[in-house]
Amino acid sequence: MIGNQKRGSDHRCWKGGRRTHSAGYILIKMPGHPRADMHDYVYEHIVIAEKAFGKSLPLSVQIHHVNEVCGENRNSNLVICQDAAYHQLLHHRARALKFGGSVRAMKCTICKQWDLPDQSDLTVRPLAHGSYHRSCAAKQQLAKYHAKKGEQ
Repeated sequence: MIGNQKRGSDHRCWKGGRRTHSAGYILIKMPGHPRADMHDYVYEHIVIAEKAFGKSLPLSVQIHHVNEVCGENRNSNLVICQDAAYHQLLHHRARALKFGGSVRAMKCTICKQWDLPDQSDLTVRPLAHGSYHRSCAAKQQLAKYHAKKGEQ
């Protein structure tokens, strides 16, 4: 006890060293863990993934929840991703499957419609830049041209 403050299991709000983050992730008390925060809490999904993997995971590794429910930490719902880029790719493919019907579907940044690149005039660009239909880009350029002409 520090001063009049009770700590850990002596505190009236103690819940067994387990709490829920505001974003829905579950944290567990693990003093000394390499990923522990300043209050000694670690995300439960990291601990479960490390147990399945058999050793500590590098700090660059991220854990993906397949069903995208942060608090559901069953082994079958977790995927160990080597880095943030691979984790984002999994999220992109899940959205593509949901809205475009295929993991290969891409979303046009102009009209917001999902299409397969090989079955449309969709120009594929790196994920960070987004893709677009050539017809949408042409319409957009034409609209910009007419808007500029109207200003003069």
